[in-house]
Amino acid sequence: MTDANKYNPYPHEAVVRCPRCDGRALFRHAFALLSRRQWNHWESRLWPCARAIDWEGRAHWAPGDPPPSWSGWIVVQQDPTQHRWKKPPDGHRRTDEGIVQCSECVGRFAHTLRWPDDAWYRFELRRGVLWAWSRDYVLALIEYLESDRRDASAHGGYGLFLHHVPSKFLGAKDRDDHVKRLRQLLAELD
Repeated sequence: MTDANKYNPYPHEAVVRCPRCDGRALFRHAFALLSRRQWNHWESRLWPCARAIDWEGRAHWAPGDPPPSWSGWIVVQQDPTQHRWKKPPDGHRRTDEGIVQCSECVGRFAHTLRWPDDAWYRFELRRGVLWAWSRDYVLALIEYLESDRRDASAHGGYGLFLHHVPSKFLGAKDRDDHVKRLRQLLAELD
């Protein structure tokens, strides 16, 4: 599957295979850019090591501080010991650099994402490879493949993801096989 949006090609978080132990791990981009109105949604999801700064890097926020009141962008550094923010001269472009946090080897380290090779939810099917960012995306994919209605926007926040499912997986004659195999592989991964 591909995504045509080159500036924001994937969600901020993805479930990946840990490069060190091959276990299930969480990948987060090194930085997240937020507006002030997005802060309440993000604050509860930040790792304890995360820090926020303003675009210029002058104002700092740490967990436990009052919410930032800065105007402009809030930059979340997921782990400043791994990746430290430097104001880019030509505007910010998200890269594949980020932090992997593995619950199996209890590691947290810098990693450059190689997608879809790093995907935890990567499925080899008869027609090719399908992948998903997380379990929720897999469930949305299964629901989409099962349905007779091929309107990706009808599946909530998964519309952009589902819009890019290759047509070779959408044929009615293979539908049952794909759905059955996805459910089986999902059960093995969980």
